[in-house]
Amino acid sequence: MDKLTTLHSRVSLWLALAGCAVSLAAGAALGISRPARAQTPEPEKGEAAPPSEYPYLTARYGEAYIPSVAEWQAMRLTALGASTTRLDEHFNRQHVTCFATPKGLLMTLDLVPLPGWSYYQAGGRFSAPLDKVTPDLEKAVEKTLRFTRSFFGEVRDPDISLRLFINSEFVGAFEGGKLSLKAEEAPQK
Repeated sequence: MDKLTTLHSRVSLWLALAGCAVSLAAGAALGISRPARAQTPEPEKGEAAPPSEYPYLTARYGEAYIPSVAEWQAMRLTALGASTTRLDEHFNRQHVTCFATPKGLLMTLDLVPLPGWSYYQAGGRFSAPLDKVTPDLEKAVEKTLRFTRSFFGEVRDPDISLRLFINSEFVGAFEGGKLSLKAEEAPQK
């Protein structure tokens, strides 16, 4: 069975390579070629500039940009995290953003409490003690980190800097693998 699998993968690889070669040959035979955008020469002095892809913007917006794999994954994570998603019985994730930097991932997480979780009050305050609130928020952060690892499998908690918001109000941060809340307990009446 192992030899059959190896043979199948080798045949598939050779078929793919042969298909690429045939495509290249057919393109050359038919005279289909276009210079890459990055190779397009600048107009000579006195010549008119080529039409811009975005005529309402300056030429720099039409320049080629090739993102790194980390930037691409961060953009994918941000795009897929832009819609409201239920995390658990306490929170919906309003959105999550991610930026890849040389020092680590910079992220934001905005949560919306579900009706059964009534500990959050406006202005970054909680109606319950922080030790009662923290485990629920840690659970929401952990679910978000699990989502993050589907894009960055090798990232470690210390490599992530996450700003935590509830209803778009800053309440805390996840730094160095630990959640710390900046929100306060509301004064008891």
